[in-house]
Parts: sequence; structure tokens; C-alpha cells
Amino acid sequence: MGNTVGSTSTNFCNFFSNEKDAYILGLWCADGYWWSSSIGLSNIDSDLIGIFQRFLKRHFPEDRIRFNRNHLFVNSRPLLREFILSKKKLDGLKNAGAVRAYFAGRFDGESAKTFCLYISRYEVEKFLNNILPYSAKLQKLVLVPRRDLTLARAKRVK
Repeated sequence: MGNTVGSTSTNFCNFFSNEKDAYILGLWCADGYWWSSSIGLSNIDSDLIGIFQRFLKRHFPEDRIRFNRNHLFVNSRPLLREFILSKKKLDGLKNAGAVRAYFAGRFDGESAKTFCLYISRYEVEKFLNNILPYSAKLQKLVLVPRRDLTLARAKRVK
């Protein structure tokens, strides 16, 4: 893709209809950061860093992508603008698959002090089943039985 640091004509993603891109937007909304013209993801989960890295590799040569401790980033103003604009226009998420993928990304991200989602305990199983196909964390999570989640229900969710 060459030097896209300041280019304004680059279109990277389709967050509102592509499920993989919607997941990346959700993940970035939970754990992403930007500084100047750099955009990236900060996470201690190497699987989530890997998912974001594969996304970046679709759009940038590998030598443009930087990794520093738990921070993966690329210097690109157009990509930064696209993420920020999409975050402001989340009402554009109308495709059911993209909505589920977006929430799976938000769920997978650390989301410390930035996002809280309250779900009725009667709707939790439905919510988890809806985001399960998109959620990297849920797919590897071993659910422990609790008083409101029986072992049989935990196995079905997994």
C-alpha cells in the first residue's frame, strides 16, 4: 500500500457490513489507542494482538507495522481517521452479523474503565451464543459452573 501516512484517498475497511472488520472495530474500541498519526492495539492477550496484526498485514507491508511490548501499531493518518469516524457513527451497524462481531470484539478487549455492558441474566446465554462465532476469548474460555449457570448450560455455550 506504500506510504499512506498522510494520504486521504485510502479506504481500508468496511466496518458496517464486513464481520471481520466489525470485530476489529469492536476490539479497537475496547483496547485501541492512537497518538499523533499512529493507531494500534494494546493488549496482554497474544491471540488478540495476533488478530489485529493479521488485520494490519492485509493493508500494510510488514515493515510498517511496529510492536513494542504489548502495543501493536502502525503510523497511518487515514486508518486513524477511518477508525475514529466509524467509532463516532456506530449507529451505522445495522447488519446483524456485523453487530454481533462488533460486540464480540468489545467483549474480547480488556475494556478497563472504558466500556460496560449490562445484560439481563436471562439474556446472557442468548448474548453469548450470538457472539460466540466471532469471539476469540469465548472460543477458548472454559466456563466454570455458577449458581445461575449450570455445567450443562456452560458446555452448550462452549
